[in-house]
Amino acid sequence: MLTKIYLVTLLVSSLIALYHFKKLPGHLQLFSILILSTFAVEFIGYFLVRTNNAWMFNIFTVIEFVLYLSIFRHIIHSNSQKKLLLALTISYVVASLANMLFFQGFFKFNNYSYSYGCMLVCAAVVMYFFQLLHYSNPQPLTHLPMFWIGTGLLIYYACNFFYMGLVNYLISVSLELATELFTLIAVLNIIMYSLFSAGIVCSITQRK
Repeated sequence: MLTKIYLVTLLVSSLIALYHFKKLPGHLQLFSILILSTFAVEFIGYFLVRTNNAWMFNIFTVIEFVLYLSIFRHIIHSNSQKKLLLALTISYVVASLANMLFFQGFFKFNNYSYSYGCMLVCAAVVMYFFQLLHYSNPQPLTHLPMFWIGTGLLIYYACNFFYMGLVNYLISVSLELATELFTLIAVLNIIMYSLFSAGIVCSITQRK
């Protein structure tokens, strides 16, 4: 049931992004494309749940994390932090491809790569939040769409870092426990995409 609610929340977020797409700034248009792509992949994955769909998520998560990091690299002002995020992005791609080809494989969910991506996205969000703290002219939160988006990402990926790091082990020990813990991930997904929707609406309100 929670998975269906999550998919509906993701669909609503995708439709909001699609409806306002032309009015959004460039980095949020890229973000909207990412949300729409996520819905497509999750929707297909939902119906392929009884088959081995790990390969699809292994490929998509590499694209997903690279785009998230690229979006934050676009909005962060510090040149040194931009260079750091670029280096971390490259390191993530190299590590993910190496893991996919030589370690965990193509048809097993690459949870180690995913956990590394979670950590990098959280680091990018923290960089952005520190930037907000040092603004000389603070803005109302309703004028900061990336605050809501960053908050959603931080809540979801900070928690998911631990779950995904242990998911293959949990499945081998107790599939029932792994399934029960996954319900928490579904709840976090619902929260994250609700905050994404709020961020997109904030962007439209600000531009008006």
